[in-house]
Amino acid sequence: MFIYNKLFYCAYRLAEKSRNFNGDEYISGIGSVCFCFIINLISIVLLLQGVGFYPEANFFPEEYTIFIALILDIPIFLYYRCGKRYIQIVDYYKKRKIKTNNWLYVLSWYFISAFIAFIAGTFYNRVWIFESIPPIDLF
Repeated sequence: MFIYNKLFYCAYRLAEKSRNFNGDEYISGIGSVCFCFIINLISIVLLLQGVGFYPEANFFPEEYTIFIALILDIPIFLYYRCGKRYIQIVDYYKKRKIKTNNWLYVLSWYFISAFIAFIAGTFYNRVWIFESIPPIDLF
């Protein structure tokens, strides 16, 4: 959770500077966390499918994409919103007074998450560096 909390804080600070959220800066932080969380979840699913745990290729049906995203995002929203946990996280990082480049942190985690998804996708399709690995059939 440390990485997601730091990502939340950096996105929160960026939203504070932009003044576009009028007191609801936590929504920007939650959006950034949800985006990275869903990409990381897709990476895990692709790796598991590549290993052979989920033989069906359509793990997330397209017609239910919005509902699946909402089901995955609501617990994250509740985690930060209930009990005003987002205020505790912001106060924690403000007390530490560590200067970080918020843009760099947020964009680097977007890039890292996308790169992990890319590697998981190439493993699932057995292309690029994974061409020599034979498909694994567990079931």
